[in-house]
Amino acid sequence: MLSSFAAARTRQEHMARLFALIDQDEMIVYSEGFRREFVVYRSPKRKDFEDLKRATTLKPKGGPFLCACVDGPEIALLKKKKEIAAVWNHEGTAIGSSVWKGDWYNADSDRWLRWFDARGMTGARELESDRIRARLIWFGSGPWSGFPGYEEIAAKLLLQYPTAQLVAAVENENLTEEELEGAARILASWRPAKPFFVHPELRTVVPAKLRKTLLKHCLKSPDQDKRDRAQRAFGSDTASR
Repeated sequence: MLSSFAAARTRQEHMARLFALIDQDEMIVYSEGFRREFVVYRSPKRKDFEDLKRATTLKPKGGPFLCACVDGPEIALLKKKKEIAAVWNHEGTAIGSSVWKGDWYNADSDRWLRWFDARGMTGARELESDRIRARLIWFGSGPWSGFPGYEEIAAKLLLQYPTAQLVAAVENENLTEEELEGAARILASWRPAKPFFVHPELRTVVPAKLRKTLLKHCLKSPDQDKRDRAQRAFGSDTASR
């Protein structure tokens, strides 16, 4: 395993190499990277290249890692009409590149997704919301206490997202009971994982309407532990903790 110093140096080297390759003649953005069937954006504009560099941040000790998921959008970087490198979106939480042969968790996923939003490629963010809701269903399928160990995988996947992104994926949607259960369970976690869940700030991160909806859902349960945890997380005493 790399030391902290070696890992930091590797991350910096990767970013430096990628930024040098981003400065090219043209970019072509494909809807996804597996078959590259559709071109969704094409540009020779310097602003697009500069903004892409600013949007690309790598999390310390965040990679690289390999995942079999279909990635997209994928950005091909061209020099004299020839592709020399590629960089792609991985579920909104990570950035992949031919530079480091895999994916790397980003340090600011919202900044990364805003680059696509600003160019009309909002599907990157919308697809991320669909994935969040699917994982909430998985995480909401079991008891809050005494649950099977494999549900830790769902929790880990959800913990990749900042609280604000989890909220954005569900707050304006008509949620199923399973989605409500998963959202309530992850936001009322016993062990907040900073910076994702900072309980003293929960009332400012989770809108009052959503807190009320989640609390109402949980109070229907015969499980006293669940009701108590929901009351602490979403009830009127949240701000005092």
